[in-house]
This record gives sequence, structure tokens and C-alpha cells, in this order.
Amino acid sequence: MSVRAFGSATAAMSRRLVSAFAFFCLCSTLTLSFGCAAEYGTIGANLAQKNDGRLFIREVPPGLAAAQAGLKPGDEITLINGRDTRSYNEKGIHALLAGEVGDPVKLTVLRGNLVLHVTLKRTPPPPRAPNLH
Repeated sequence: MSVRAFGSATAAMSRRLVSAFAFFCLCSTLTLSFGCAAEYGTIGANLAQKNDGRLFIREVPPGLAAAQAGLKPGDEITLINGRDTRSYNEKGIHALLAGEVGDPVKLTVLRGNLVLHVTLKRTPPPPRAPNLH
């Protein structure tokens, strides 16, 4: 099975799957023209996209939006805010998921034979681990 991964690859990840945190959330703030700062949030899931475009949840760290919404590893995300995930590459998926902390994201998810409609609110990204290099 060939998989496209999001984010920057690390040597420890043999199948080139990486944490979506690095790709699906920008862990800095954006200063708006009005002088306000908006923090970018995350859906809080590690994702992988197969060559056919299907998008799967690989990991759901506790305490973040995906875990709070009850998403599980193996769930397939078919729609993000009503848009078919198979139509987007990793940059497109990033654009669909990007947003401020607290903003809602509507997902349609397949879990086995069940179709789930989930609205979650983006959470702040987890703290980054220190770079030991």
C-alpha cells in the first residue's frame, strides 16, 4: 500500500507517514491588519492519504479536537466542510483544515459501514517537542 504523507518525513517513520500536526496546524500566530493576533488551530489527528485520494485518520492524540469528537484511527474522512477529500492533494487538504482555534470544521467520516457527521472545533496545537539535533 502506497501512502502520501503530510508534513516533513523523519528517518524513524519507515512508511513515510508523518504527524499531521506539523502540516495541518501552523503553530505560530498571524497578526491581522487590525493589530489582533489569531492563533491557528488543529483538528488534532495524524492523517494519511492513499494514492487514490482517500484520507484516513492514523492517530488521535488525547485532549485535542478529534479525540473530543470521538474520532478513531482507521476512520476515513470523506468530506471536509462538504468538499470531497479525494479531489485534493496535501496542500488542498491543509487549506480545507486550516483555521483559527475555536472555529468549527464539519467532517463526514466512514467507520466501517457507518457514516458519521461530526462538527469539531479546532483546538490549540500541542506543544512541540524540543529539537535534539
